[in-house]
This record gives sequence, structure tokens and C-alpha cells, in this order.
Amino acid sequence: MRKILLFLITAISLFALSQDANLTSGALENGLKYYIKENRLPENKAYFQLVVRAGSADEKPSELGLAHFVEHMAFNGSRDFSKNELIQKLESLGVAFGADLNAYTTYDSTAYMLNIEVNERNLKDVFLVFHNWMDGINFDKDELDKERGVIIEEERSRNTPEYRLYKLHWDDLMEGSIYASRDPIGDMNIVRNVSVSQMKDFYNRMYQPRLMEFVAVGDFKKDEILNCIKDSFSSVKNTNYDTKENRTIPAKNGLNIYNYDSNETAENSIKISFFDKFSPRQTESQIRKAIINLYISNLINTLYEEKTNRENSIQRAVFTNMPIQAQKTMYSFDMKIIGDDQEDSIKDMLSVINGIKIHGFSQSDFDDEKRNLINIINNRYLQSKSKKSADYLRDIVYALELGNVILSDIDSKNVSLKILNELTLDEVNAEFRRILSLDEKSVSIFSSKGYRLGKEKFEQLANDIKPYTSHLKSFKLPSKLINKEIKPGKIISKKFDEKHKIWSYTLENNATVILKTLKNEKNLISFAAVSKGGVSNLTRPQLGEFATTLSNESGAGEFNNYQISKILNGKYLSYQKQISSLSHGFYGKSSTSDIESLVEAIYLEFNSPRVDDDMLKKIKTKRIEDLAKRESLPSYKFSKEFSEFYYNGNERKKHFSRSDIEAVKFNDLKDIVNDKFTNASSYTFIFVGDFKETDMEPFIKKYIATLPAKFNSENFIDDGVRGLDGVHIFERFYQTSNRSDVIVKMKNVQNEYSKFDLIKISALGEVLKMALRENIREEKGETYGISLSTRLNKHPYIHSRVEISFTTSPQKLDSVLDGIKKTISNLKSKGALDRYIQSYKKSTILKLKQKYEQSGFWLNELVSSKIYDNEIFSLDEYEKFVSMITNEDIKNAAKLYLKEDNMIIGINSPIK
Repeated sequence: MRKILLFLITAISLFALSQDANLTSGALENGLKYYIKENRLPENKAYFQLVVRAGSADEKPSELGLAHFVEHMAFNGSRDFSKNELIQKLESLGVAFGADLNAYTTYDSTAYMLNIEVNERNLKDVFLVFHNWMDGINFDKDELDKERGVIIEEERSRNTPEYRLYKLHWDDLMEGSIYASRDPIGDMNIVRNVSVSQMKDFYNRMYQPRLMEFVAVGDFKKDEILNCIKDSFSSVKNTNYDTKENRTIPAKNGLNIYNYDSNETAENSIKISFFDKFSPRQTESQIRKAIINLYISNLINTLYEEKTNRENSIQRAVFTNMPIQAQKTMYSFDMKIIGDDQEDSIKDMLSVINGIKIHGFSQSDFDDEKRNLINIINNRYLQSKSKKSADYLRDIVYALELGNVILSDIDSKNVSLKILNELTLDEVNAEFRRILSLDEKSVSIFSSKGYRLGKEKFEQLANDIKPYTSHLKSFKLPSKLINKEIKPGKIISKKFDEKHKIWSYTLENNATVILKTLKNEKNLISFAAVSKGGVSNLTRPQLGEFATTLSNESGAGEFNNYQISKILNGKYLSYQKQISSLSHGFYGKSSTSDIESLVEAIYLEFNSPRVDDDMLKKIKTKRIEDLAKRESLPSYKFSKEFSEFYYNGNERKKHFSRSDIEAVKFNDLKDIVNDKFTNASSYTFIFVGDFKETDMEPFIKKYIATLPAKFNSENFIDDGVRGLDGVHIFERFYQTSNRSDVIVKMKNVQNEYSKFDLIKISALGEVLKMALRENIREEKGETYGISLSTRLNKHPYIHSRVEISFTTSPQKLDSVLDGIKKTISNLKSKGALDRYIQSYKKSTILKLKQKYEQSGFWLNELVSSKIYDNEIFSLDEYEKFVSMITNEDIKNAAKLYLKEDNMIIGINSPIK
């Protein structure tokens, strides 16, 4: 297992009894509700979201898909903006589609999101846009006809084997309710034929201010935002007070068995679920229940970690709870089935469930988890002092969706700690038993092998199992990973980079340490220890990832992962080994207070890397099982064959077969780990975050300067792997849906490399995305979206790569490819529209200002500097070079990087 030792609180927000006093909320006379929160991070940035409580469940049988269609039409013109004017207005605000502007439709709501730079002009414009969405969307017939194609292509892109299997299960859960027949994407026959008047009827009926909530979080004055809300939205009128159709999800008491044929996905799994009435978190007792459920989930994870290590088992289940339309809570045990014996997996899961029911969780695991959760909550509170506005907005919207009370960070901390300190093991065990006794239960079997389960057989399996117990004698573990005296090493030199505010240290073992202090992410330190090399100098590069996986899942020193998690219980830290084409190393993070435990763990890894032969057997078994599943998937079959074609069958790019996996030797992997992860003199250790360099120096001397070193530095090599030259079309017919998935690759090796060149190719990619979106999606409706990536690599040889991918109908395939080629040709001859370039500049500079305050950005920059010798720009330098981009630069970049004489097209079309 990955060494994540912080048990993140996922999909759980701990709210107390009264609303955050710093959250301004209220309602206008027309019923529109608003929620406003000032937050200074990121500076000069505001995040807005309009939620309309109108979704696909509000559609009549003749309107299936209209809620989603209205969402699309919101960007195609309105009362105060034509379509082009709206796009240009948003671009002038520095809004990047997808990143700063988005919308979505669910069963119960439709939401519109905008993020902007804060100034008086922008605020006025953004509130005008939101006002237009509330009651001023135009439904121009020509735009409606164009958008039909976009939605049809969106449905096509979603219609995957995985989605079809999910939908079967969802419809069974929703049986008897309106949700079973109201998929938000809708009925494509209705989408193809809906009229302007039908669209307007739905919009005018459902877009009522009494059904709207507006959330604003950012670096602004809340009174100013409140005035904008009142001035802009008070005039929106309710035109009806219709009641909504009943959407109750009926209970299906007793045991319900569902069997699904998963041949398309090769999914083999079991889900055992228990259904409870949903309760929003509005009282302390409801919060207490949420914390207990989190406790149960983490304790089951711990139990399985112990069980897999004790029994050398590969089977493990996870326990989750999730709300269903704010009506039910579904508690589920989920397990992937390994091997051909489905019934053995069912019995294994039932053994654990019944064992916990009879014996309860262990007191020692309960006590450890209490310490762990208390530490997480305290750290979460400290980190809330640098919480970003986007995170606050997400939390508020989620709470509104479920009816939870929204609390301040300090009150959330206090009520959570109060409950945790009061909580007993008996309460946790009692809640687990209560869940098992719920009246409504289901067992869902997903089998690609024809297995079917009936009630009688399930009850027989349940009666035949022996309850598992974790109440077994365990040996005493030390309180720390390192229990010997370590004589500190020496710092040989130390220098400060004034331009970037970075400290660099050279140590006596020839290791390098870099420290970059950031105060905008409180109580958090991001970490990397990196070396050149990667898999480039391995005879069989595929073994590099195998070796790091084995080492990550084996533990370190004399301890396995379960024991390490016990020793580090209550510490907020995580790390793992990684390996890529040209580099390898460790990546992780910790709280400021737990940084010594992190570097202590790294010390153990360098001195005593652990690889376990039994763990390798487990990994092989799982890899072979996963491979058997993937080999039946259209996407895997195509990507495997396309890769072999593109790299001309090069062995270094070969996908591992079953026989390759079986042939992997333990000693080969052990040698890779020892060779690549034990030589400190080849490493640079990078720390970015909330610390003082003087506090870090004792840890540098004690744990890093004393690491083993060979006093040589590893380097990467050019392994000679190259993609095909020339123009080629590679087509296969593996799709089980009526769709063609396409990838277009263009490369060039006749390049120069500089930081400005990187900015040019990035600018080219952004304006090309805008042009393709408008020319192919918006104007023709031939695809839902086009993905595009650009790369300019300096090592192991200078080369550029541009990749474009999309999904479309087979009938429109040639037209989309022609559109892409015409757009490229136009960029080469005429360049980009000026508004594309200005939009790129504005949005890029705004994002750069945010990134320069983020530890992840600095960690990547520093790693890139050390591994690839890339220059680090100051923010002013970045802004300068982005601002310098001209249309001539775009034309020249298009000619250089969009090489149509080096274009490889891969197409995966439907089975003939």
C-alpha cells in the first residue's frame, strides 16, 4: 500500500450547530438566497457560483435533457450579450474556459461558476452576466441547432462501457423514483427535435429566483458584494409558485440481490450495501454520527492492512458512506475480486463484517485512530488559515446541497475535538452493528465470468463463514522509526539566492538541500528528494515502476507498512518513491510540526530499503488480474497497438504481457531499489512551505548529511527511443459504442530550447484550443471537446510534441480532422485572433500570480531546475515574457511545432 499516513477526511465536513459568523447570508424579497464570505487567498480573486434548484428531475417526459440543454445555451447569447459578445466579455475578464468558467447539471440543480480578478469594472460585468443567466438567456434557433450537435457528442463521449454499467446499477437503486428515468444528459431524440418554444417554456418555468442560491467567496468587501447582489438580482421576478413533483426514493426493505454482466468492462467486484434515512448535519448528534462513520471507515482500512500482512492476502474491502439525493445514506463494503473464485471473495468479506459485528474493533486500533483524527483536525485548523477561496466555495455549495449547517473553522475544530474526546469504542461498535441491522440491504455482483448470486446462496455463504478477529496478540512496536543515536553530519556550504529567496546547502556526503519558505500555506511542507537517471539507464525500463511499487508496498527497514503506520500514528505526513523516464526519487508532504518524522522516515529508506518477496507475489497476482481485465477493453487494446506502431515495436516501449509479469525476478527489482534509492550524493532534497530555515538545519545535519553516499552522481542517458516520422494513419475497430476516439500526434526535432520558447509553445497551445473550440465545437457541433497538450523537451534531446485528441461520430470524423488541419493552416498563415492572444495573456498572468504562492508550483520549478537544468523565472520575468507574445510569435510557433509532415493519426472506431 502507498505510505499515506494521514488518513484524509474525505467527503466529510464537520459542521457544528450554528452558521459561521463570518458568512453573510440572507434572501432578497424575490426569494433568491445569498451567501458571502471574505477570504484573502488568493489575493484580488473572487469566486462566484449560481445554483438553480432545477435539474433533470424537474423535466416532463417530453423534456428529457432540457435542463442540461439550457445550461449549454447560457453561453450562446443573452439579453445583453450576443454569443460573441458574451465570449469576448468573459475573455476580457481574464476568464479561461474550463478553469475559470464552468457549469454543470445534476438531477436536482444546475450551477454556473465564474472566477475573476477583482476590480470595479470586472464586478459590474460579472454580475451582469449572472443576471442574464437568471432571466435573460436567448434561445436563437441557429445557435440551438449548433448546440444540439455538441450535446449529442457529449452524450457520445460519456457513453462508455463503464458508464453503461454504472447506469444499470444506479437505475436499480433508484427504482420506483423519478431519478430512474431522468438522466441529466437526457434523451437524444428529444435533444435532436426540441423547439425554441419548448426550451423557453422549461427555462421560464424553472428559472425562478425563489429556486436560486448565489455564493460569493473572495478577496473583496462583503458589503460591496451584497450591494451588487441587491442591485443586480432584485429585479428578477418569480412567474410561478408551482410545487415540484414527488421525487421520493422508495425503500426496498429486505435483502435485494443485483447481478450485472460486466463483460464490456471486465469488472469483477462485490458491493454489500445498507441503506439508512439521510440526516443533514445540523445538530451535534448528527455530527457525532458522521465522525463515528469516519472512524469505522478508517478502522476497517487498518484492519485490512493488518489482515493482508498477517495472512499474506491480496483481498481487501473498503467501507464508504455516501448520501443519495439527500434522501438516503448508503453504507457500502466494496471489494475487487481477484482470481476466479467469486464465492471465496464474498466469504472473505462476510468473514470480516461478521467478525467486527461479533468481536468489535480492537481497543488499541480505536485509541490509535483517535490520536490520528485529533491530529488531523488540529492540522486542518492550522491549515485553514491559508485556505483558498475556491475551497470555501466548494464547501459552502456542498453544505447547501445536503442541508448541512456551515460553521467557522474554529467552531468546526472545537465541536469535532469535543466529540472525539468523548467518543468510546462501545459507541463505534454499536453504530457498526446498527448499520448491519438496517432494514434495507443489497448485494451487487459485477461479473465478467457469468457468475450469478441468489438470495439462498448468499445466505448459505453467510452461514458458512468463520468470523475474522483482529483481537490477536501483536508484538510491541517502538515509538519511533529510528531508535539509535545519530551523530549529526556537516553542512559544507550555504548560500542564499536573493532573487528567488532560496537557501541552498551542500553537505559533507555531497547531497544538496534546497529550502524555499512560503507562508501562504500554513502548517504544510511539500518535499521532494530527486536524482537524475530514472528508467533511461535501465536495460528493461518497465522494471523501474515495478521496483518502486514493490518498495512502496513493502515498508522500510524491519517494518512493513502496517507497522510503520502504527509507529507514525498521529503524524500528518505521507511519502512515496517515484520513477519516470529521466528521474527518480521521493515525493511527500507533512505538517510543519511533523517534518522531523518525515525526514526520519527518509533516513530509514536510504539506509534500509525494504523489498519483500511475498509482497512481490501479491503484486504479480494483482497485475496479472488487472491485465486480463484491461486486455478486453477497447481503449487498452487500441492504445497498446498504437504505441507499438508509433514506436515501431521498440522493446523499451513494450507493454508487459502476462509472461513478462511472471518472469519478473525479485533480485532484479531489489538491485534497482538499492541502486537508485540509496545514494544521497546523487540527490537534491527540496523543502517548500511553512518553516524557518534555522529550524530545518538541525534535521538537515542529523538525517540528510548522514545518509549513505557513493560520492558519484547518476545521470540520465538518451535511450534512443523515437516516434515515427512522416505522415501515417493507424486505425483499428475495437469500439463497442458508435464513436471514434482519435489522437493526432505532431513532433519536431529541429527546435531550439529556452524559457521563452516554452512560453511560446504554451501560448500556441492555448490559442489553438480556443480556435478549435470555436471552429469545431461551437460553430459545427461536431465534438463535445478537444483536448490538446504541448511539450518542449530539453532532454534527453531537444524535441517538441503536440497532441490533439477528441471523440466524435464515425460519420463526422473526416470533417473534424479537416477542421483541425484548416485551423492549423490558418494559424500558420494568419496567426491567431487578437482576442485569443489577449485572453491568453490575461488569464496566464492571473494564474501565474496565484501559482507563485503555491508550494506545488515551487516544488515543480525547483525539481525541473535540478533535473533538467531549467532556468527559474521571477514573477516579473514571467509576466514580461508572456506580455511580449505577438501574433508573429504565434505564426512562427505554428510553423515550427505544428508539423503536418510529421503527423501521426490514431483512430479507434466501432467494430465493423
